[in-house]
Amino acid sequence: MAATGAPSGVVAICPDGITPTDVRVTNGDGTPLGPDQRVRTTAVGSTGVGAWIAPYQGSPPPPAAIRLTVTCTDGS
Repeated sequence: MAATGAPSGVVAICPDGITPTDVRVTNGDGTPLGPDQRVRTTAVGSTGVGAWIAPYQGSPPPPAAIRLTVTCTDGS
């Protein structure tokens, strides 16, 4: 599954009982982020993942949008 939104934060939630794996963050159009973009991810409960661009001094501006892609798996 994929969620696209602002670089300040995007959340993807899998169905109850399903675990998010294989987390990928790209530009909103699916192209790779620049090498100087710093991405942060965090768990959202037991079924979700959040991601955002974490700017730092001298970093390039964040893209207009980011796409968070996860695989939802039941562990079997």
